[in-house]
Amino acid sequence: MSDAAPAKLPPHPRRGLLSIAVMMATVMIVLDKTIVNVALPHMMGTFGATPDQITWVLTSYIVAEAIVIPMSGYFANRFGRRRLMLGSVAGFIVASFLCSQAGSLGEMVFFRFLQGVAGAAVIPLSQSVMIDAFDEKSRPRAMAIWGMGIMVAPVAGPTLGGYLTQSFEWPSVYFINIPFGLLTLAMLTWLMRETARRVTKADVLGALLLAVGIAGLQVVLDQGNQKDWFASHTILILAIVAVLAVLCFVWRALARDDAILDIRLLKDRNLAMASGMLVVFGLGMFGTLSTLPLFLENLMDYPSSEAGLVMAPQGIASFCAMALFSQIGGKVPARWVVLTGLILAATGASHLAGLTLEIAPINVVAALACLGFGTGLFFVSMSTMAYQTIDPARTSEAAALYNFSRTIGQSIGISIA
Repeated sequence: MSDAAPAKLPPHPRRGLLSIAVMMATVMIVLDKTIVNVALPHMMGTFGATPDQITWVLTSYIVAEAIVIPMSGYFANRFGRRRLMLGSVAGFIVASFLCSQAGSLGEMVFFRFLQGVAGAAVIPLSQSVMIDAFDEKSRPRAMAIWGMGIMVAPVAGPTLGGYLTQSFEWPSVYFINIPFGLLTLAMLTWLMRETARRVTKADVLGALLLAVGIAGLQVVLDQGNQKDWFASHTILILAIVAVLAVLCFVWRALARDDAILDIRLLKDRNLAMASGMLVVFGLGMFGTLSTLPLFLENLMDYPSSEAGLVMAPQGIASFCAMALFSQIGGKVPARWVVLTGLILAATGASHLAGLTLEIAPINVVAALACLGFGTGLFFVSMSTMAYQTIDPARTSEAAALYNFSRTIGQSIGISIA
C-alpha cells in the first residue's frame, strides 16, 4: 500500500443526514437492477414478447450503465458533482415514470436505456461524496453506510419486486421510484455541496471507442449464452469489435492527458489492488445472486416471496458485517479484515456448491448468511482502502474506475453462472 497523504477536505457539517440521502439514492439505483427481474414474465404477457426478446429490458439498462459509469468522473469535473447528481436522480425519476407507462416492448427497452444512462453516475458519485464528507478517521464508517445500500439492495430487490408485482401489477416496480426518488432529490438538493468545475478538453474519439467497446462487451456477456456464444456470428463480431475498441481506447488513454477515463490513476497501488480484487470477487458473488433465486423458484418450487425470504439473510448478514466494520475499521488492519471476509465468503460459497433438491432451507440460509457476512467485510474494507492515497480532487474519477470494475466483475460473473 502507498503511504502518500493527499490534502484533506473539511468534513461535511451535516454528514449524518447527507449519508442517509446518499444511501437512499444508491439503494434506489441498485434496487432497480433486481426488482425488475421478477416482473419480466408479466411484461412478456403484456407485450407479447418471447423470453429472448424480453431480456433486452435488462440488457439495455446494463449496457447504458456500463457506458456511463467510466465517464462519470469526467462529467463530475465538467459540470460539478452536485449538478450531475441532481440531474441523474431527476432523470432516473422521469425515466422510471416512462417505463411504467410503456405500451410496447420497443418503448420499454428504450426507456430502460434512458433509465440506465440517468442512474449510472449515481453510484460512483455517491461514493465520492461520502469519501469527501468524512475525515480519514471516520471514513470506514462512511464506506460501511454506503456499502449497505450496494450489498443489501440487490438481495431485497426480488422480494420487493415479487410483492409489488403480485399485488399491483408490473408497472408498480417502476412507479415506486417516483415518490422515493422525489424525497431523495429534495434531500440531496438541500445537503449536497458543489465542487469546483474543471472545464477541460475531452478526447471525443477515445470516448466513442470506450462506449463502443463497453457496449459490445456487455451485449456479448448478457446475450452470449442465449445465442450459443461464438457459434453466433453476431456475438463473434461484437466480441472482436469490443476488444479492438477497448485496446484502442487504452492506447490513446495512456498517451493523452484529455482521456475521458484516466486509467493512469491505476498507478496508485491501493486503487489498482482494490479494483482488481473487486473484479475477481464479483465473478462469484454476483453469479450466486443471479442463479440461486432461479434454483429456489424453478427447481424447489418456492413462491417468489418465500424465495426472497430465504435469500434475505445474506443481505442482513452483509448489513451486520458493515455495521461491525464501521466500529472496528480504524482499529484493525485492513488486510486482516479482507482476509477474514474472503475466508467466510469462501466457506459459505463452498456449502452452496453442494446444493441438491433435498437440501433443507435452513442449510441454504446458514450458507448465505456466512457468504453475506464475509462479502460485507470484504466489500467495505476494499472500498475504504481504494481511496486512502488518492488526491481528494480526483475521487470522482477514481470512483468511476472502481465502480466500473464492480460492473465488469458482476457482468462476467452472471454470464459464467
